[in-house]
Amino acid sequence: LEWTGHHDFSAPPPQTPCLPLRGSVGQTRSVIRLSQSICREMLREERLFLVNSLENDGFAFLPSWRTEVATHEIAESIGTIIDISLVAKGFKFGTIQTLQPREAQPNSHSHYSDIYGFGQFPLHTDLAYFYHPPHYLLLRCLQGTNEVKTKLVKAAILEKLVDESSLRRARVRPRNLPEKIPMCILPMMLPGICCLGMRWDSAFLIPVNESAVQISDAIASLDSGNNHGVDLTLENYGDTLIIDNWRMFHGRSSVPSGSATRALERIYLSSLYQ
Repeated sequence: LEWTGHHDFSAPPPQTPCLPLRGSVGQTRSVIRLSQSICREMLREERLFLVNSLENDGFAFLPSWRTEVATHEIAESIGTIIDISLVAKGFKFGTIQTLQPREAQPNSHSHYSDIYGFGQFPLHTDLAYFYHPPHYLLLRCLQGTNEVKTKLVKAAILEKLVDESSLRRARVRPRNLPEKIPMCILPMMLPGICCLGMRWDSAFLIPVNESAVQISDAIASLDSGNNHGVDLTLENYGDTLIIDNWRMFHGRSSVPSGSATRALERIYLSSLYQ
């Protein structure tokens, strides 16, 4: 505030400039360096937890994670974001997508919500019709509910249900893709992966040989059973689920009318920082 001198007992402000106390600048810098070091260590521990969880379980769940930070910033801090519009022309996907349940659209087959509406989403892998599907997807809760579950099943369970030769022979072809998107025969088993990695999406892929039919039937049986995988709920703001899209199938339970406001954000990642 500016001194006016209107009060009887007021005095003019001191003319001596205010100087920092001796050592305060150095102490401030030390505090800043310490804070930065702590932040780096926390980030390193978070990354280590993510890498270990994804390696062991195929997913990582972090409840109410970094609620003060935007989803895009979180994704940037843990890995390399994929801009789908750049790697696949013809797809109108933004870098970050908001997922909300809605009524089915009989004349549209471009999105799961258009096809299945408030119904159950079958087990699948995201963007399975890409030759190289994204390695990871991040789902973050904006508005949640405990009435909707995300189901996660390891693809490796197929090794117990289908013989190895069928896994290697299985081929599929895309359908319901945007115009001008080239279609080619794809292997269900993802090539060049040390452990079993699979692609499958009953809405956008069609089996083209008996081996693929056998595997698609096996995945459907996993979808109907309750003895495989885990069910998670994203019910609080900031609940974050990161899924290995090569090694895990995921699906969604049906959405009751009271949970129609459920909203998630999704980002695809090609790799995670170590």
